Amino acid sequence: EQLIWIHCNEKLKKAEVGNEIGIGKAGIWKCTGEDVTAAIAQGLAKPEDFLVVSGLSVWPKGEGTLENGMDGQVKQGNFEVIPTSKVQEVWDSLLKQEQLTNMNLFSYVEGANEAWSLGGTGEDSTGGGQGSLPIGGLGEGFDEEDDSLVFNSDVKVAKLSDDALRSWVATFLLG
Repeated sequence: EQLIWIHCNEKLKKAEVGNEIGIGKAGIWKCTGEDVTAAIAQGLAKPEDFLVVSGLSVWPKGEGTLENGMDGQVKQGNFEVIPTSKVQEVWDSLLKQEQLTNMNLFSYVEGANEAWSLGGTGEDSTGGGQGSLPIGGLGEGFDEEDDSLVFNSDVKVAKLSDDALRSWVATFLLG
């Protein structure tokens, strides 16, 4: 099982510990376990400066590939690029996560949602906003154009997607 070590530490970036992921030195850097050990031994870093990820996802690069790689996925609106000004705030939120277990599943998903919100553009991508309440069923006053609710229900799409994510994680990551 491959472990991926990443950091977003200015001191480590200046010391060129690892390699930048994406564009610009303001982002996140990937390094090896050996890089981590050496940086800690030299006093450049503490273990909590790093995030360890197990597994990875790969997209083919460039034109002519499935959906034109990650750039194509971004252009289609399937992924968002975090503005450089928000990278550190999102990183700090992600560092709060612990190893996923049955006991922390709900707080883990909440932490992921927090990081997602911090990296956003300020526009509501969940449909409806945090404070809006669903209408009590269909009928008078129902807005057919409001896509923040699951069709024919008073369930928020965001709640349905969060519940689906928790179920998927519980099934496929926790077993």
